[in-house]
Amino acid sequence: MKFFPFVFRNLFRKKTRSLLTLGSILLPLFVICILGTLLATLEGDPSNGRGMWRLITRHKVSITNWLVDGHTAKIRQLPGVAEVVRMQWFGGQYIDQSAFNNFARFSTQDPEALLKVFDEARIVSGSADEWIHDRSGLLVGRLLMKKYGWRLGQKVAFKGDIYPVTLELTIRAVFEGPDESGVYFHHTYLEEAVPRVKGFVGWFWIKADSPQSAERLPNQIDAMFENASYPTHTETEKEFQNTWVSMLGNVKLLLTSISVIIACVILLIAGNTMAMAARERVTEIGLSHVEALEVMDAERLNFLDDSFDVVVAQYVVTAVPNPEAALDEFARVLKPGGEIILLSRVGAETGPRKAVEHFIAPAARKLGWRTEFPWERFAQWVESTPHKVHLVERRPMPPLGHFSLIRFRKLDARLSA
Repeated sequence: MKFFPFVFRNLFRKKTRSLLTLGSILLPLFVICILGTLLATLEGDPSNGRGMWRLITRHKVSITNWLVDGHTAKIRQLPGVAEVVRMQWFGGQYIDQSAFNNFARFSTQDPEALLKVFDEARIVSGSADEWIHDRSGLLVGRLLMKKYGWRLGQKVAFKGDIYPVTLELTIRAVFEGPDESGVYFHHTYLEEAVPRVKGFVGWFWIKADSPQSAERLPNQIDAMFENASYPTHTETEKEFQNTWVSMLGNVKLLLTSISVIIACVILLIAGNTMAMAARERVTEIGLSHVEALEVMDAERLNFLDDSFDVVVAQYVVTAVPNPEAALDEFARVLKPGGEIILLSRVGAETGPRKAVEHFIAPAARKLGWRTEFPWERFAQWVESTPHKVHLVERRPMPPLGHFSLIRFRKLDARLSA
């Protein structure tokens, strides 16, 4: 029999249902891919490893609490500190509060050191010197320049929400880097407009001179300010990023749970469609010997003992969580003298196919398959099952013998005794 024409002909026997089923499976799979991409982005390191040299010191209580500028000199004098940048979150709004106009806005007391700490970023337009020496200058990510069509020398106004002031800044330089969705300006300009913020720091961004220093400095810095009026909490750049993400809750658990639920829905849709098609074919072909079509767990069949003369299972054994339990159920519902007929994957014992099966096994297991399922598990089941079965036939099937036709016969327990 030529399988592909047979499958193709039956696939489009009910065109509307096939297309709807295909769409209902592909769309959830697309959503799973989007969620997986988002999760990988949240867990990724945009600095490509450079962030392991950077630490962030913030207030011990909360990221919204300020520190004092007096900490700066004490941190800079510690061995292993290569550079320190004082940063402050400005927030505010550009034009309005819409999502389109929402991006990060920071002020810094150390514009020259900023480019040294974030050394993976580079100026691609304008001049770093012009930005450093212009107190109303603005450093802008390249992504924002393209998004809003800004130009060098253009004035941009930010209306404060935390700070009761509207700042008019001039674009002096454009940078490219892993994250181009932010802007930076001089904290001195903000202090002139709002004098009460002078002497306060949102957090310190510290660049260590070695991985060993980056591992040692967090405990050393926090111990130095443990009993101060403004205690600190020092963490890696990645941990600091996760602090912002954690404000949304356990995002990783949420995305993973949604993906699992979608995968279960896909299985239910596919199972329901297969069951509907099978019931229709029973009527159309006139299979009068088919008494019922049921959906159940292969490891817990809802049939009485010794109910059937033959049990047929195609591509089932290696796909269930506990193959031996499924085989025991097949033997339980089989009458003495009856046969279990399996078409199942059997792993290669030697040769290139064995190497390929073991190579793709980790990915296949995530999909619920076992590409490397060894014959020894069948042999061990025959010896251990309480239902007294013996092997009748084992025949490799084309192509490549990756699947085998396997027949077991159930012995009469009284005769075998």
